[in-house]
Amino acid sequence: MIKPFNIKIERPGLNIITGKVGSGKTTIPSVISWTLFGKTLKENSSVSTWEEKRPKNYKGTKTGIIFYKDKKQIIIIRCKDYKGKIEVDNKKLKGGNNIFIFIDGKHYTKARNKSDKKEFIEKLLGYSFDLFKTSIVFGQKMKKIIEETGPHKKKVFEEAFEVDFVEIAKTNTENQLSKLTEALTDYEYDKESKEDKIEELRIFYSEAKKDEANFEKDKKESLKEIDNDIKELNEELISLNKTQASLVDIKPLEKKLDKLKTQYEKENDKWLLHEDLESSIETIEEHDIKKLKKKYKKDKVNYCNECGGKLSDKDTKLYNKNLDLEIRELVKKSAELKKELGTLQTKDTTKLKKDIKKLKTKISKKENKNARAKGVLKRLPKVKEKISDLTKRREKLSNKKLKIKSTKYKSKIDKLEKKITGLNKNIRKLEKEIEIQKWLIKDPLSNNGLKAYMFNSLLTKVNDKLIDYSRILGFQVEFGIDLSTARKDFYQAVLFEDVVTPYEDLSGGQKQLVDTSVAFAIHDVISEIRPTNLLFLDEPFESLGVDEIEIIEELVEEKAKNKSLYLITHQQGFSPRNANKIHVKRNNKGQTILS
Repeated sequence: MIKPFNIKIERPGLNIITGKVGSGKTTIPSVISWTLFGKTLKENSSVSTWEEKRPKNYKGTKTGIIFYKDKKQIIIIRCKDYKGKIEVDNKKLKGGNNIFIFIDGKHYTKARNKSDKKEFIEKLLGYSFDLFKTSIVFGQKMKKIIEETGPHKKKVFEEAFEVDFVEIAKTNTENQLSKLTEALTDYEYDKESKEDKIEELRIFYSEAKKDEANFEKDKKESLKEIDNDIKELNEELISLNKTQASLVDIKPLEKKLDKLKTQYEKENDKWLLHEDLESSIETIEEHDIKKLKKKYKKDKVNYCNECGGKLSDKDTKLYNKNLDLEIRELVKKSAELKKELGTLQTKDTTKLKKDIKKLKTKISKKENKNARAKGVLKRLPKVKEKISDLTKRREKLSNKKLKIKSTKYKSKIDKLEKKITGLNKNIRKLEKEIEIQKWLIKDPLSNNGLKAYMFNSLLTKVNDKLIDYSRILGFQVEFGIDLSTARKDFYQAVLFEDVVTPYEDLSGGQKQLVDTSVAFAIHDVISEIRPTNLLFLDEPFESLGVDEIEIIEELVEEKAKNKSLYLITHQQGFSPRNANKIHVKRNNKGQTILS
C-alpha cells in the first residue's frame, strides 16, 4: 500500500473484499489490528511499504481509526518511521514512531509511554490483541484458537468471558490481605510496645507509692543525718577556730631580734676596732720602732745598709738623723692610737650572743607551731562551705512537701490500657477480616470457586452454540475445564460421527468447518458479553467442497444481517445480493490499490 486511503468500517451487512491471490486483501483488518494493538494479524509480517516499492515522496507509515465509546469520539493514530507531522493542540508534532490518542478532539496525555497507551486502548476497547483475533478476526494462515495451547486457550476465554475480573479480584484480595497483615503486624507491635511501657510504668508506680508512704519517715531520717553532719562539722570548726586563735604573732619577737642583732653588730664593730688599734700599737712598738732602733745601733758602724760600703761622717750623721725622725713619727702615731683606744668604750658581747640565740630558738618554735596550725586551717573554708551547703539542704528538705507521682503513673497506665483495649478490638477485627480474605482466596476466588463456576457456565454457552452449528456443519466441537485436576486444565474435543477425533487428523476441509463453527460460536457468545458489530472472515471457503461452501455462504449471509461482516475471498462466484464489494488489486508496479 503506497497511497493514503480511507474506509468506513461500519458498513452494516455483508462486505466482500475480493482480489487475486497476493493482492493484499487482508490489508484492511491488518491496519485495524496494527493501529489498535501495534501488532499485525500475520506474525512477523511487514508494516511499512516494501523498500523497493516506495515512491520518491514516501514519508513512512501512518494509520488511524475513529470510533465512539460512551458517546465520546475516540481517535487513535499510530506511526512508524513517519516523517510527516501530526497536528496536536494547534501544534505540529513529528510522527516518528509515536501513538496519538484524541478524545473528543483533545489530545489525551495521561498515558505517557507506549505501555500506558497500550493498556489504555485495551481498556477502551475491552479487547486485547489475542481476544481481538480470536473473536472478531478469523484469518487465513493465522493460528486458530483450537490450535493454541491449553493455558493460552484458557487465558483468551477468561478475558472473553470477563471472568478475569475474578483473577483481578483475587489479586486485589491478596493485596488487601497483604495490607491487612501488615496493619495487623503494626497493631501487634504497637500493642507489644505499649505493654512494655505499662510494665515500666508499673515499676515507677510501685516505687512512687513506696516513696509516698515513707516520705515523712525518710524526710525525718534525712534531716537527722544532715543535723549530725552539721554537728560534726561545727565541732571541727570550733577546733579550727581555737587553732586559729593559738597562732602567735612573732613580729614583736622578730623586731626584738633585729634590735639585738643591730646592737650586737654595733658592739662587735667596736671590738673589732679595739682589736685593730691594739694590734696596730703593738706592731708599731714591738716591731717597727724596735726594728728601727736596731738599725740605728747597727748604723753607728758607719756602713751603708744598701751597698755595704763605709759611710763618711757626714753621711752617717744624716742617715742617723733620718732614723731618729722615723722613730719619733712612729712613737707619735702609737701615742695617737693609744689615745683613740682610750676613748673607745666597749661592752661584753657574750650576753648579747646568748640572748640572740635564745630569741632565735623561741622564734623558730613559734614558726613551727604556726606552720602546723596553718596546715590544719586549710580545711577551715571547706568546713564553712560544707556547713553552709548542709544548712541550705536542710532548709530545702525541711520545706519539702509530699508530691504525689503515683497518680500520674496510674493515669498513664490507664490511658495505655485503654489504648490496648482499642488495639485488641482492632486486632480482632483485622484477624476476622484476614480470615475472610484467606477464605475468599482459598474458596470463592480459587480455581474451584466462583471463577470456575462462571467459566464453566459461559463455556457451556459456547458449547451450546457449537452443538447448533454441528447440526449444520456436521462436526461437533466441545471445550471444557477438567475441574478434577489441580491446575484446572483446559481441554477440547472434536466429535465426528460421535467419535472423538484429533484435530490434527482432520482433512483441510474438515479443519475449515471446525474452525468456522468455533469462530461463529465464540463470536456469538462474546458479542452477548461485549457487544460488537464487526466480524472479519478471511478465506472461509478455503479447502471446502461445493456443498460445504453453500452451507458457509448461508451462515455468512445470516450473520451479516445484524452486523458489519467483512469476508475476504478470491472466490469470484460468491456474489450475494445487496453485498458491498471492495476490490483489491496490484498495479503494474506491484503496488496494492483499493477500488
